[in-house]
Amino acid sequence: MKLFNCIHIPVLLLLPLGLLAQQKKVDVDYLFNKAIIQTNQYKNYGKALELANEAIEESPQYWDIYALRGRLFLSLADTSKAIQDWRLVLQHQPGNQVVLLYLYNLEMDRANYNNALDYANRALARDPKDKDWLLKKFSVYQKLESRVGMEKTLAQIQSYYRNDATIQQMQADLWMLNGMQQLSMQHWEQAGKSFESVLNVQPGNYLARWRALQVAMAQQKYKLAEEHADKLLASEPGDTMVVFRKAVLACLQGNHAAAADLVMPLMNQFPNIDRYRLFYKDELTSLAIEQQRGEKWDSAATTWSRILSGFPRDTTALEGLTKVYVQRGSDDSVIATCNRGLAISPSNLFFLKNKTVAYEHKGMYKDAAENASRVLEYNPGDKDWKRYTDALKWQSNRNMLSLFHLQTVYEKDRKPASISSIQYLRYFKWGSIAGRFNYGHRFDDGWQAELESYVKHGKQFYSFVNIGYSPDQPVFPTWRAAYSIFGNFNPGWELELGGRYTQIDTVRNFTAVASVAKTWGHYWVNVRGFGTFDAGNMYPAVVATNRYYFDESRSYVTLLGGYGVSPDDRGRNNILYNSLGFSSYNIGAGFQKNIHFNTTLGIIGNYIRQDIPNGYFNQFDIYFSFQQRF
Repeated sequence: MKLFNCIHIPVLLLLPLGLLAQQKKVDVDYLFNKAIIQTNQYKNYGKALELANEAIEESPQYWDIYALRGRLFLSLADTSKAIQDWRLVLQHQPGNQVVLLYLYNLEMDRANYNNALDYANRALARDPKDKDWLLKKFSVYQKLESRVGMEKTLAQIQSYYRNDATIQQMQADLWMLNGMQQLSMQHWEQAGKSFESVLNVQPGNYLARWRALQVAMAQQKYKLAEEHADKLLASEPGDTMVVFRKAVLACLQGNHAAAADLVMPLMNQFPNIDRYRLFYKDELTSLAIEQQRGEKWDSAATTWSRILSGFPRDTTALEGLTKVYVQRGSDDSVIATCNRGLAISPSNLFFLKNKTVAYEHKGMYKDAAENASRVLEYNPGDKDWKRYTDALKWQSNRNMLSLFHLQTVYEKDRKPASISSIQYLRYFKWGSIAGRFNYGHRFDDGWQAELESYVKHGKQFYSFVNIGYSPDQPVFPTWRAAYSIFGNFNPGWELELGGRYTQIDTVRNFTAVASVAKTWGHYWVNVRGFGTFDAGNMYPAVVATNRYYFDESRSYVTLLGGYGVSPDDRGRNNILYNSLGFSSYNIGAGFQKNIHFNTTLGIIGNYIRQDIPNGYFNQFDIYFSFQQRF
């Protein structure tokens, strides 16, 4: 009995303590469950945290409550305390999958990928074949852009789960990463292969196809790039990035019309995006320039006008359109277009100069001179343009008064002869007309009146007409008339065909005229032939003239020579009939000097050897001229 008492009394003393511990465990679980209900059902994280703290006070080594409290701290934005609780759990339970998952997700969210990788490796240390954690580890390597890590992890997964559908996606992700890395290093060939590998298993992978499109463009594989673009648009019709990239492809292949057509809807849809507007304008500009180079002037005009409809202040388009009108010879359109350009840029020399030339072509010399002067205001050092401006001012003066004097000296006791002339000339848009009065002293005194005109027939042809009358023979022919038509041909050729009529008393002679002239730079050479008909015979004459010009066709030195007598020879046309059939030769030289464009002085000396029935005589002519334009 004593022994029984000795054994059981201590046991009975300890029994209340066991019952107390069991009751305490029940109370902590109750608090834990209430905390879970407050967390998951009511989202009352503050109340849940109070219950969790109370439970931990009752049971400081209840690790599940620490895991829950970490969640509560995170929900209340106290990340550091959450990490502290979770790490405490892992010190005592290193393989706690729930806490490892919490920490993994937290570090992934915070972009602490190396920490996340550490937690994935801890989880896999417990179960290396855990598929979920292998996939998480692969995702970490993706974020770290570690191709080696992705390859190793993928190899692990393949060894455990050969037929798993997720492996294909992982392989695609691996190729995608490799392609992006190669793309960043501009290793186009390797990048292209990686993206094509992705597309082989995932044809609908938009990002892979977009990158493949970029690589193909970088490699100048434009047809392949177009195929990728078309497939992207088939899956995402109207994708603005792809449409614009397709427009760029057209541009790179020189198809500027297609490029402009592709980007035009984007420009209309997004009028405030300068990239589309400027690309559209640049492509049309390239197209117009290409059309001009191919001399497709109508197409170029249409394209420049298309640009101006959307960009009315674009001076490049206005300049291009002006060039088209210049080529067409549309002077009115040149002037109108230049006026548009000058309204935008008043000092633009291109518009000022082309407008000046157009006015000149139209014969509006006063307007041309005024416009040319504006060029000098902005560019006073242009000497060539200064001379051109002075020439236009000269052309704008429509009147000219001229004085001429021909002095002839003979050998072998012949008396000197002379002809003095005064002339008034008026310029018109269609040409010019002049009246001339000649007073002569040779054999006797007499006068002659002449009317002379040049008439333009477009830009290539013009005519010369002259008619003269004198009652005094043999000083002057009774009647003389002349007509020639001239044609200008490239490069620098001029041809003449015409006729002359000369009447001295009752003797009438008809002369055929033909000439050819050629300009080489500053040189001008003319050969004119005459054939005078009389009594069934034809008597030839020829005159060759060579000039070297120092400026715009007004100052020059000249050499001339000829054979025979012609009706255009003012010093001898009064003896034309008597000279037919007799040889004569002449040679001469002279110069003409223009002074400030409006005043011109000239002098020519000429020697003539004229055969006569009983021998020959020598004749010396000196011809003076003074012309004043006003």
